[in-house]
Amino acid sequence: MSRLVSFSTTDHLRAWLRHGAAALALLFAAPLAAAPSAQLAAEPDALYLGESATVTVRVRGLADGDTPSATLQCDAADIAGPGVSRQSQTTIVNGRVSSSSDTSLSFRVTPHTAGEFHIRGAMVSAGGRDIPCRGSATIRVVGPTVSPDLSITLSASRDRVLVDEPFEVYLDLVVHKLPEPFQDESPLLFHPSLFVPHVAESPSSDLIPRDAEALLNSLLARRDEHGVTINDIALGTGFGFGFPFDSPRRAVFDLPRESADLGGRPAWRYRLALGFTPQAEGDITFAPATFRGDLATGVRNGNQAVRTTLFCRSQPLVVHVVPPPVEGRPSSFCGTVGTSLMAAASLDAQSCRQGDPVRLTLDLSGAFSQRSFRAPQLASRPGFDGVFRVYDDVKTEPGSAPGSLRLTYTLRPLQAGTIELPPIDVAYYNTASNAYAVARTEPVPLRVDEVPAFDPEALFASLEAEAADAAESDTAADDLPPALLADVAALAPCASGLRAQPALLGSAVALPLLALALALARVLRRRAPAWRAEARRRRAPKRAARALQRARTATSALDAVRAFFRDAHGISAAAFTPADALDVAPESVRAELETLVQPLYDQSFLSSEDTDPALLASARERLPELLRQTMPDVGAPSLLPVQLLHASSLLVVSILVVAAVAAFGLGIAATLSQKQPANREQRTANREPFTPADRFLWEQAGSMGAKAAELEDFLAVAHVYRRLLESERARPGVWRNYGCVLLLAERPAEARDAFRRAEILSGTDADLRHGLRAALRATESGQRATDNGDVGASGADLPWYRPMLFWHYEFPLATRMMAAFIAWDVVWLAVLLLPVRRLRRAAAGIAILAVIVFALLASSAAIDAHTLGQAIPGIPDRPPESHLASQI
Repeated sequence: MSRLVSFSTTDHLRAWLRHGAAALALLFAAPLAAAPSAQLAAEPDALYLGESATVTVRVRGLADGDTPSATLQCDAADIAGPGVSRQSQTTIVNGRVSSSSDTSLSFRVTPHTAGEFHIRGAMVSAGGRDIPCRGSATIRVVGPTVSPDLSITLSASRDRVLVDEPFEVYLDLVVHKLPEPFQDESPLLFHPSLFVPHVAESPSSDLIPRDAEALLNSLLARRDEHGVTINDIALGTGFGFGFPFDSPRRAVFDLPRESADLGGRPAWRYRLALGFTPQAEGDITFAPATFRGDLATGVRNGNQAVRTTLFCRSQPLVVHVVPPPVEGRPSSFCGTVGTSLMAAASLDAQSCRQGDPVRLTLDLSGAFSQRSFRAPQLASRPGFDGVFRVYDDVKTEPGSAPGSLRLTYTLRPLQAGTIELPPIDVAYYNTASNAYAVARTEPVPLRVDEVPAFDPEALFASLEAEAADAAESDTAADDLPPALLADVAALAPCASGLRAQPALLGSAVALPLLALALALARVLRRRAPAWRAEARRRRAPKRAARALQRARTATSALDAVRAFFRDAHGISAAAFTPADALDVAPESVRAELETLVQPLYDQSFLSSEDTDPALLASARERLPELLRQTMPDVGAPSLLPVQLLHASSLLVVSILVVAAVAAFGLGIAATLSQKQPANREQRTANREPFTPADRFLWEQAGSMGAKAAELEDFLAVAHVYRRLLESERARPGVWRNYGCVLLLAERPAEARDAFRRAEILSGTDADLRHGLRAALRATESGQRATDNGDVGASGADLPWYRPMLFWHYEFPLATRMMAAFIAWDVVWLAVLLLPVRRLRRAAAGIAILAVIVFALLASSAAIDAHTLGQAIPGIPDRPPESHLASQI
């Protein structure tokens, strides 16, 4: 009994020990399970030298708020990053809720050398402790090699050039020709890749490329041509309207080629020539160009190209930009270079008096650089010093011929008699002959009449004094308002912009609708082949079954099978073999399909009498089902949805076209109806667009304004003009007179508003600008007097930005509205031309320019239309008491 009791107690003890150990294990397992860990991975496992691999360190089990850091342990490489992405998760263990996150650190690693590149691991830390990281990676880096089948070089038309002297950089790709009879075929069958750094970006900010985009556009290959890709440039396959199905594709370029020699064997030389123009002196280094991809290096089995993967790199190219030589440089050198320069001088008068101004025009033409050109200084040259006084302000502008310059000087002859304008030398550096050349003008005679007691110094001093007096008098008159308009024609309202634009309004609606219709039509045209191919694919099993039932010979049965694989799998019927059918068939039907198709293929070479009837019967019975099983994804949907989609799309396009034509027609009809008065009374009203009552008020205001002398009188005149404006606001002449009398009535703020509204309706002129300046000066003077009681001189002037926004002030509101509608129409006309390949670049530039013009003009018109719609500021019936007391 004691042993039994003892044994039972021991079993219970062991059970409690097991449960306690399990609890302790679970207690310690939870923290261990939540311990952070890291894993390293890299892709791809092979790359070319210069490419980058992505190395990802994934850290798991981090608590919220912990941000890990990692350092890669690898060979020499450029490392960018890391990019951080985080994914949070929540776990519950034994009722305890804990949150953790997985954080991925991504690095871009670019190895420095070719060969095996090893990433041995990473040092990861977070929250002040190190985290163990598992994993390593080995990447095979393929470096450039020298191949006997390919040569790639960079060269320049000149290795030493001058500033502004154009030159070309040549990339020559020399490739062995294929053996006969394929020697005329291109070995660039597989579209290898070229990376040309100076095509992507100019090697120096002082080097300007000459229209690289136009050159590449001219080299674009057609779809059936072979060539190379350059810098992975992609082309949009859509229509340029931003639809979601527009997808880019790599552009293929057909470089011009010529026969050459490579290692004693015939070869093709492909050349890419890009022009540059240097802007500063120094050495310019062009980085090496790289060839990477597959090349056809031979032919085997009759017509199969031998495909060889190559990675080659050229040597860098250095071009020296040097200044023109100092030796032999003439004193008349104008700083320019070129291949030709011609000069001609002329005077605007054949005779004058001593001291009279004469204009000298120097016309320069030819092929020369205008960027570094310096105008010749004539004052110190022989023949000018002491004979003429030459002013320093030389006007330089483009000449009448393309690439020409016109320089305009002002001279004053100091001597009397028949004198001669001496020849003017203009020296330049001729890049064709590598020597300095001089263009010389012909002498020009000038007869100068004598002025008694002519004193040059006194003349020039008096001219300077007159200029100063004129400036001073202009400043003194700034505070006076412009004169009142008395002509009754100024009472007429200006033409409204919207009344003359129904045709533009119609086109503004019609052109976007037409552009959308054409875009949808192009989509339909592009999608139609895919729809037809899908329809043929779905009908292929039924068509094959019917053709097999009608087949009477092995040849006709095989033709049915060929047609099936052409429609269903895209296999050319002319090159069809039983092996092609087995390649696309699933494993379950290959054996049976081979037992039926191969005999049909073999018997198709025999006469029709030799066809095995049993084989033909088996083919009719089994082949339809076997062919259908090669298309497991073909279901039973009808073609009706595709037809409905096509028909509805055509209906939408038709509706858009009809709506565009209707909108344009309505606009034209409205324009014609407005331009043809209905009766004689309307024609009379058009000649005098104001009522007799308005004319009476206009004449009354003019009479009162002529007699007004006190502030109260000018306010009374202002109220008469205000009555005219309340009946019709689109009267710029009335607004101008209203502003003048308000300025005389010492109401500068209201006068400024009136002048601004007149400017909006008619466009600015000298009188309106003068009135605005006077109103600004009076406003500032009044504020100074209110602040400190001292009415001093005012320096107020028009805002500095007015010349920059000239269209906003120079042109009337109606003109800006008309121009905005025209710009809107030009935008959509350019959009309609975007799909035309030859016009795409010009159309895009015109569209961008038209959008900018539309934005500027439309915003300007909207701002001014809002200003005109504001209530007219009120004015008192009589001046304040302080003014009356001062007058008494």
